[in-house]
Amino acid sequence: MDLNELKELGLFLHFSGEGVDHSFLTEQEAELISNRHASYQQNFIRGRICAKRALESMGFRMDDLELLRLPDGQVSWPEGVVGSISHTDGFAGAIVGWKSDFQSVGLDIEKKNRVHPSIWDRVFTENEKEILLQYSKELHAEKATEIFSLKEAFYKFQWPLTNRFLGMRDVEWDIPQFFFSESISLPSYRCFLTVDGHHQIAIVAG
Repeated sequence: MDLNELKELGLFLHFSGEGVDHSFLTEQEAELISNRHASYQQNFIRGRICAKRALESMGFRMDDLELLRLPDGQVSWPEGVVGSISHTDGFAGAIVGWKSDFQSVGLDIEKKNRVHPSIWDRVFTENEKEILLQYSKELHAEKATEIFSLKEAFYKFQWPLTNRFLGMRDVEWDIPQFFFSESISLPSYRCFLTVDGHHQIAIVAG
């Protein structure tokens, strides 16, 4: 995936691995992480910075933005906006778009090659494991991380639309779409994969 392709679709993205400081947050945003450990705070701040930079690309003023947390855990995006934030240690990203163009978006970031066979039984269906076994052992971690990341992005995509909790094995990836163990009505969507340095990035938008 070329990130420019997403921009052409009307999505706005920002990724960062830079250092952060607490002064970037508003008082209410800072309260959300006041009791969390330092590494979580750094990841949270980095994610909020990416989200606000992406919103700035849409035309919002940085000084006017405050991204809090709704009761169901979602980010309180500005009116008319859908978005998603993801982070792993030292790296974060955000994707946003207009509700008039997208019903929902989901973003996931994982360290490359982090999903090893020892956890496949917990996160993959039998069909997904069969797909992975078609690749050479040298590619198992890479391909498994891709599928895992796509599933995580899909969960974020579907949650604002369904408010249903789905376990890792309730959704099955089979190129180019997902299959569900429950009856779920969703808009048409597209899946995207790319790599940024040492990180795997997955996006689902529709």
